[in-house]
Amino acid sequence: MAAVCGMACEICELKPECKGCPSGIDPGAKDRLDELKKLLGFPCPILKCAIENKVDYCLRCDNFPCKIHYKFNYPYSDFLLDSWKAMKEHRKDFGSAEFQKEMLRIAMKYRKPGK
Repeated sequence: MAAVCGMACEICELKPECKGCPSGIDPGAKDRLDELKKLLGFPCPILKCAIENKVDYCLRCDNFPCKIHYKFNYPYSDFLLDSWKAMKEHRKDFGSAEFQKEMLRIAMKYRKPGK
């Protein structure tokens, strides 16, 4: 299963065990969700959301980043999720002073002490 659902399987540490997921719009996605429930003991919330919202990949969803990614904070950090959110909100402003200020605000918020 080389396709991806909500996220890029290549960055997921569970891929060696679960072997990856189909797209959320793939006809076999619901069967894969059931398989993952048996394998992991719970359904993958990202694949479940992709199926329910009829989206192949989270980045293509109008609601990304959503509460599911923030709740599980895996595989994307709050910093990356906030960066995506800011980019979507300021898409028309790329390169503007306002966009640069927002990116700096996010970077400072998540800056590690001493850096």
